[in-house]
Amino acid sequence: MNLIALNLDILKELGLDKLDETKQKDFLTKMNEVISQRVIYRLMTELNEDDKEKFDALLEAQASEEEKNEFLNGRIDLYTITMDEVADFKEKFLADMKAVNNL
Repeated sequence: MNLIALNLDILKELGLDKLDETKQKDFLTKMNEVISQRVIYRLMTELNEDDKEKFDALLEAQASEEEKNEFLNGRIDLYTITMDEVADFKEKFLADMKAVNNL
């Protein structure tokens, strides 16, 4: 997954590509944190109890992304979950922006 291209695409789709670079980076950082939390929540709801405990131990040990991905490989479709959460974030953000503009 090319995160740089994905982030640029999201900025453009959300109409935030005109912001200065610092504000874009701040937004992307916050967005990535929200999406990461949502992905972890989804993982925890889809893993079986034994795998939840093992994955939770990796999180507590602050395992690297590579270690977490290696554990999840074959257990869950991380790419699809991530793309679902990105799409949901964009949809909700756009709806919120529309609601604010209608005030």
